[in-house]
Amino acid sequence: MTDYTELQLEEAEVLSAIYEDDERFKKISDQRFSYMFGDEGSLKSFLVHIIWTENYPEGLPEFDLDAFYNNHLNFNQKKSIVDRLIQESEELIGSALTYTIFEWIKENLDELVVIDECKQHEFKQASGEAKTSTTASSTGKEKKENLTKQQKRRLADRGFLNDERPRGWNWVDIVKMELQESQLLLRLLLTVKDNNKWQK
Repeated sequence: MTDYTELQLEEAEVLSAIYEDDERFKKISDQRFSYMFGDEGSLKSFLVHIIWTENYPEGLPEFDLDAFYNNHLNFNQKKSIVDRLIQESEELIGSALTYTIFEWIKENLDELVVIDECKQHEFKQASGEAKTSTTASSTGKEKKENLTKQQKRRLADRGFLNDERPRGWNWVDIVKMELQESQLLLRLLLTVKDNNKWQK
């Protein structure tokens, strides 16, 4: 009887060593791996999860394309890719095939993902709009918060609409504070003077 867990651990170590610096490769668990193929954000890109079964490598692994990243692919495209992966895996059964499948996908990426021209045109328009909106927001001025008519009237009555406050708009508070301090000092002096009169 073959010890599949030992073979799987060895293959997992080899995959981790091969794809150590590759950000597209992720080891999700000891029996689940993912790889992102194609340029990120492209219609010809997709994320594949390979799940090893209990009897892998003697049995076929499972292929999963139901990741959120693959929402641009329709059901038929996903099914076609999975069918091609299963067909290729059947030829490699009995050996450690994960690396071989990943490399096969890289070589056959254009054949695996067939995109109709209408969808490609829509995608280019959407990505173009997204790029222009992000560049406009990053280079443009920050968006000011919207004020109600009542708030605008109050600001206009105070004399500073759109945060354009006149020079010295807050000086009144400083003058009031200085006046209060001087009145307090004057009271203190008068009480001291009165106390001096009583002592004499």
